[in-house]
Amino acid sequence: MRNMKLELRNVKIARNLSEETLAYTATVYVDGKRAVDVSNNGHGGCDMQYRAKGGEHTVEAINDWCKANLPALKSKYFPDGLEQDLELWCHEEAERQDLHKTIRGKLGRFIVINGRDEYLE
Repeated sequence: MRNMKLELRNVKIARNLSEETLAYTATVYVDGKRAVDVSNNGHGGCDMQYRAKGGEHTVEAINDWCKANLPALKSKYFPDGLEQDLELWCHEEAERQDLHKTIRGKLGRFIVINGRDEYLE
C-alpha cells in the first residue's frame, strides 16, 4: 500500500461540550487534499467520519492504511499496544494540537514549571 501523508486541519475543540471524550470537529487531509470530515460530540461515542465531497480516498482505505502503517499506541493501560486506526489518530492529533496551542498561549504570560503555572508579575 502506498505511503500517505496525513494531516489534521481546521481543528475546533468545544471544551464546554466535552463530557467523556474530546468534542471537536476537524478535517483530515491526505497528501494535501481534503479527504475526510470528522467530529465527535464529546459524550463518549465514536467519531463521525464522512468522506469529503470530491475526496479521492474513502474512510475505509485511510483506516486500513492507519492500521497497517502507524505504530501501536502504547500506554500503561495497553502495554502491548493499541492498534492505530483513523479515529484514534484523529483524537491523538487533535489533543496534541490543542496542547501545543495551550502551551504557546501560556509562554507569553506564564512560566511553566513541572506542569504548574506560575504567573509573572
